[in-house]
Amino acid sequence: MSTNKTDTGNYRKINLVGQSLKEQFEELGKLILVAQSGIDIQIETDQENLISIAPLKAMNAKLKCFMSKNQQNIWCLKLLNNKKGKEV
Repeated sequence: MSTNKTDTGNYRKINLVGQSLKEQFEELGKLILVAQSGIDIQIETDQENLISIAPLKAMNAKLKCFMSKNQQNIWCLKLLNNKKGKEV
């Protein structure tokens, strides 16, 4: 499994495009743990099913979750730790 990870600005950017839903779901679980530690995560995905599941998992982990879609039909999911006191 190949996952592109880069740190850009305030986010750790993860590209999951092209991976199976199962792989992306497993990676989401790992990334939620990273976000809980205080690192903001930005995930790019082409799986709409992952986008439908992510907010519930983020809410259970007490994280903020933001979603958007670009012109290439790639979803962007941002996970933020609520305890940071940031305004978004």
